[in-house]
Amino acid sequence: MFGSGKTEISLAFARALKMLFEQVAIADIDTVSPYFRSRDEKAPLEAAGLRVVTPPFPFLRGDLPMIVPEVGGFLQNETYRTVVDVGGDDDGAVVLGSLSRFTKEQPTAVFFVVNTKRPFSDKPDTIIQNMYRLGQKGRVSITALIHNTHLQSETTIEMIEQGETILREVSETTKIPVFATVVQESLAQDAGDHGFFFPKMTIHRYMKTPWE
Repeated sequence: MFGSGKTEISLAFARALKMLFEQVAIADIDTVSPYFRSRDEKAPLEAAGLRVVTPPFPFLRGDLPMIVPEVGGFLQNETYRTVVDVGGDDDGAVVLGSLSRFTKEQPTAVFFVVNTKRPFSDKPDTIIQNMYRLGQKGRVSITALIHNTHLQSETTIEMIEQGETILREVSETTKIPVFATVVQESLAQDAGDHGFFFPKMTIHRYMKTPWE
């Protein structure tokens, strides 16, 4: 969903994969968010050895739906591990659906990121409705959930725990596993050996809002 932190997690996944595999690409097809886009981290990602697939330069800062033909090529290329950063609403799901002929040909994992502090993501039933609706529009089956409850710098451990309670119910109802609970690096020390219900995934926050 929009505002869930998908782009930040996409960046974290891409960087983690690069530590394991030689050929890693990240494709930005997020046509929804004007603030958090993988394309804005293009230079440091390329410096880290990743291939970054973005719209052509004249459209780099635009919000027009634009799928770069290269994306399909990377999804078909068995030598690459490709992370796709997708917009978190119906329009984003439709864009993802346009790539279904490629995603069905290769082993693909689809993660649904949930921030329980966002509208329409604060109750199990609405999360489930959104998950199935977007999965249908995107022509994909959700592999796993990622719990990413946060309010940026206002996030607390208690807030994350409350989000886990909601995600546990979603997972039990849908039988879709939760891959991890995301904890921002700035909170990691406070979290310490805190016993979260789901595996902890610590991420560095690269994306900032214009007012930060």
